[in-house]
Amino acid sequence: MKVTVIGNECIGLVTSASFSIQGHDVIWADEDTSAIDSLRRGERSLEDPGLQDLLDLGASYGRLRISGNVSESVAKSDVVFLAVANSAGRVDDQSHDELDSIAESVACSLKKGAVVVVKGAITCDAIERVESVMQEVSGRRVDVAGHIQSLAEATSVDQTINPRRIVLGVSNVRVGELLYRLYGPLSASADDCRLMMLSPESAEMSQVLQHFENDLVGKQVSIWGVSMESESGTRCNPAAIRLIESLLEMGASVHVHDSAGLQAAEQHFGDRIGHFENKYDAVAGSDALVVMAACSEYIGVDPGVLRWRMRNGVVFDAAQCLNRDWFSRSSFDYYLIGPAPLRHNDASLMGSFTRGRLSRLAA
Repeated sequence: MKVTVIGNECIGLVTSASFSIQGHDVIWADEDTSAIDSLRRGERSLEDPGLQDLLDLGASYGRLRISGNVSESVAKSDVVFLAVANSAGRVDDQSHDELDSIAESVACSLKKGAVVVVKGAITCDAIERVESVMQEVSGRRVDVAGHIQSLAEATSVDQTINPRRIVLGVSNVRVGELLYRLYGPLSASADDCRLMMLSPESAEMSQVLQHFENDLVGKQVSIWGVSMESESGTRCNPAAIRLIESLLEMGASVHVHDSAGLQAAEQHFGDRIGHFENKYDAVAGSDALVVMAACSEYIGVDPGVLRWRMRNGVVFDAAQCLNRDWFSRSSFDYYLIGPAPLRHNDASLMGSFTRGRLSRLAA
């Protein structure tokens, strides 16, 4: 298959190289000539020890090349990847604008039947956003799917060519069949890899739910920050709604805290979940906590007090707002969810999140 990869250099290079050695013809495209020149000189933002070997192998097969002409590359491709380091569904307006800009530049060049895949630590809202922008620009329907990964997974050569699981958010059978042809060789070559075709909503939730593989019947999960502001006022965050519904289906009880939007949660869920005005009361006796909003009330939370109130010290930081150094040094199983910024030598720390399991929940 013919593939073009656009966007974040770190994710894009690893993605391009991994597909090229699986027999696909791949172009990593960027209209930034300085970025292209740097790559041709061997200068990269990502220093993964296996990346250069992978790039050299793909190039030696004649299946991997770099191009400064995005429109020309896209026009030839069956699948176009938009590599995203930040989730446009839950971060700032700058990330929204960057993703919109990439989507606009691609939309008019896509050939009929081509599929766009947004790859990275994304939400299904980001998939919908790209689909909407492309339809508005091109005047026709464009099929957009998502490959849900943490930033560590997306930029790791080892985790890309030897994945434990590949989670794709697809909206129809045709897209699923096309992506199965693309990902099939990669899935087959990895040890015990699960290739999962889910709805975009289910794929997004898998980022958190992959850790809840044990029986959740009778377990208590607390969620901090379930609301968002909209033009019509405060309402429940769609991502929080999907997570809560999934946890309830799995047999867990759910307690929520939200200083600004507790009433919205009460109106949506009623007595199916517990509602608390005090954040520490919401976690009392809980087996796990998911933080979904980066408000000041959560940023400065005391890990000692939090651990004392919880039954099991398992924390998912989906808002990227907790002090990870504090939590990593304390008696918590602490997991970053989504697009955490990678610092030098952070890959092993982030990788521990993707490999971790909530063994304490089974106790």
